[in-house]
Amino acid sequence: MKQFCALKLDKLRMQMWLPASPGGLLSYLVTLHVLRLGSADFSVVGPGHPLRVAVGRYIVLPCHLSPSMDARSFEVRWIRHRVSEIVHHYRNGKDLYGDQMEEYVGRTELVRHGLSSGRLDLRISWLRPSDDGQYICTVRDGSSYGEATVDLEVSATGSVPQLSLEAYENGSIRVVCRSAGWYPQPEVQWKDPDGQHLPSVSQRHSSDARGLFDIEDVIIVTRNGDGNWSCVVRNSRLNQEQETSLHISAPFFHNAHPWMVGVGVLLALSVVFLGLGAYLWRRKVLQSRELGEQAALLEERAAELEERAAELGKRDSALGRRDEELEERAAALGEQAALLEERAAELGKRDSALGRRDEELEERAAALEERAAELGRRDEELGKRDAEMAWRKFLLPHNPDMVTLDPDSAHSRLVLSADGRSVRRGRARQDLPDTPERFDTRCCVLGQEGFREGRHCWEVEVKGEVGGDSWWAVGVARESAYRKGYPDLSPEGGIWAVCHWKGQFVSLTSSPTSLSPIPRRLWVCLDCTQGLVTFIDAESGVEIFTFPPASFNAEIIRPWFWVGTEETELCLRDSISGTLCPPSIPTSAPDSPCPAADTARSPLLHPAGAHVPLCPAQAQGAGGQ
Repeated sequence: MKQFCALKLDKLRMQMWLPASPGGLLSYLVTLHVLRLGSADFSVVGPGHPLRVAVGRYIVLPCHLSPSMDARSFEVRWIRHRVSEIVHHYRNGKDLYGDQMEEYVGRTELVRHGLSSGRLDLRISWLRPSDDGQYICTVRDGSSYGEATVDLEVSATGSVPQLSLEAYENGSIRVVCRSAGWYPQPEVQWKDPDGQHLPSVSQRHSSDARGLFDIEDVIIVTRNGDGNWSCVVRNSRLNQEQETSLHISAPFFHNAHPWMVGVGVLLALSVVFLGLGAYLWRRKVLQSRELGEQAALLEERAAELEERAAELGKRDSALGRRDEELEERAAALGEQAALLEERAAELGKRDSALGRRDEELEERAAALEERAAELGRRDEELGKRDAEMAWRKFLLPHNPDMVTLDPDSAHSRLVLSADGRSVRRGRARQDLPDTPERFDTRCCVLGQEGFREGRHCWEVEVKGEVGGDSWWAVGVARESAYRKGYPDLSPEGGIWAVCHWKGQFVSLTSSPTSLSPIPRRLWVCLDCTQGLVTFIDAESGVEIFTFPPASFNAEIIRPWFWVGTEETELCLRDSISGTLCPPSIPTSAPDSPCPAADTARSPLLHPAGAHVPLCPAQAQGAGGQ
């Protein structure tokens, strides 16, 4: 008991800077004695070994009560070195964030589902180098108290070392090795051509804003240094290393003089300037070609407008002739009315007949007016149809793209067809290599094809469960979109898509927009030049959603798919021959793997032409990009 109180007292002194006065010591000894008596109800158990994790990932710090008991009404504190350094605070079923350390705000979560069985695990997301170190799990229930420590080791493997020749002095060469992005501070070793380790002349370390280390190490190579020189940067915690070699030949030592170095630098600068001039000349030629194409498109558009004006002129002349005919007819009717008036006295008996004739003329005039109104409506419909045709021509090229799925990017839970034209979610993970190209958390897959310029479109069919509890999404993504962990599913994260999730069909924007109805087949339209991504219902031709114009910065854009439930399958349709689906995936029609396309190669658009995002003139201007 005395040994326990001494250990507790030393620990409290280190964490809370307790005074060593006799009165203070007596007060804390009494407190520790009470805690010791109350802690007999349970003990807190940690993992017993350090936990290792890479920077940017997440970690679950394990901690549980022994024996197991319901801890939902307990007070749980995860702290660092001192009581005031609170990582997460839980009490009476609520998370308390008022006294949480600023660097952990929004990154911690107490795993609630394990509290009923005595598990007090803490999840920390987006790990940083500053998260490295010791954590203490403290539990209090009335007068009972217990705690356990968890050691967390955060690490990061940096870039491949870069070797450079910095100077030439007295027949020796100064070689510099640089590498960045390490944690903790790495070790550097030099190897000569015989594989022997060499001491460095100088070494400099620095840390960036994220807390990762950059290193720069220097050696001097003498005239007898002919061969391969290697720089090895090693992370001792992970037992991982990066190595780069540089070959230095003997003639370099014998023939190198300062004036030759100057000549070499001059030649290098000449090559750089020549390359820059060639690039600028090629860019000017491309810009001239693009301006010429745009001028040709504008001329074609002007010719179409002239033809339209000529047609309107003809229609105006026809209406003028019709007005003249009506005026002539009105004059004739006036003359006839005058004659009838002159004969009115003589033909009184025929007044009733003339009255009936007047009624017939009025009915005929009304019929003519109705016909004129009908012709006006027809002209308006033709105008709308012209706008729809121009917009359809802009969105959908004559030859839709043949898109296939990229198996190297597919999540290990996804099952791709043999022809790469359909994907579904499997029941278990497949044994696939965890490469940088592969999604490791969300069940996503990219298309094989990448687009940098021009307009492209492809049709996707959602098979199986479309609405209800199904989870699926279709769209495009940047080549550089984050594929590890939980990426930002929005244009800010490099993804433009529509998604069905939790019974809602929405756009994946910073403020999601609810969409309806839920399509079974839809077109994905990409305009790299205008920076537009549009989705169209392939069955009704109605526009579903168009993202605001974006700047792709000439980056490759690839088709993107997400399947979150096993009851849903995404198929890429061929607008000419129908969708190509593997027979191993069941469909609604057993005799046909996928239904044939029952719509035109380019879908009709919404009849309200005023609601499309671009006018026909813009569509024609973008058609040749």
